[in-house]
Amino acid sequence: AANLEVYSSGDRSSSITVTDDVGNNLGTSANLVDGTFTSSSTYAWAPAAGATSGTYVRFDLGDGNDKAFDLAVIYFSGTATTATAKWQGSNNASSWTDLGSTFTFYDAVVDSVDLSNSTSYRYYQIVGVSGNWENGTWIQEVEFRETTRATGHGTNGFHLNFADSTNL
Repeated sequence: AANLEVYSSGDRSSSITVTDDVGNNLGTSANLVDGTFTSSSTYAWAPAAGATSGTYVRFDLGDGNDKAFDLAVIYFSGTATTATAKWQGSNNASSWTDLGSTFTFYDAVVDSVDLSNSTSYRYYQIVGVSGNWENGTWIQEVEFRETTRATGHGTNGFHLNFADSTNL
């Protein structure tokens, strides 16, 4: 049996609500879970310029849909290394637990962040620690990997999308 890494990817806009207190330059933060990797205001988000400290981008999985994510993958249109951020988890959106270490936001086109987490949460958020939001770099998509691994048959690993029920 091989381990299946289960990712929350594809169009999740009907199951994950994204909000922020950053503001928009182009597009909206809701585009971060639409399953597309196109740099445009229809499919991505360029936040308003400004200090990141204390600001957030929040992902609400919905009532009764809490999950334990151990990895977050953020896709950018380019690099800028202008901010430091951290991930947090919560079940009530008021009391937050830091997940993993702080990380440099915008430092790679594909930024994989180890959340070092095995606890299920309804809410996950990126919180700014220092630096500035980059309004000239698109944030295209955010994906998550579940901590719990499923088991499958075969000698190779599988990449399983939640929306892809044909491979279940």
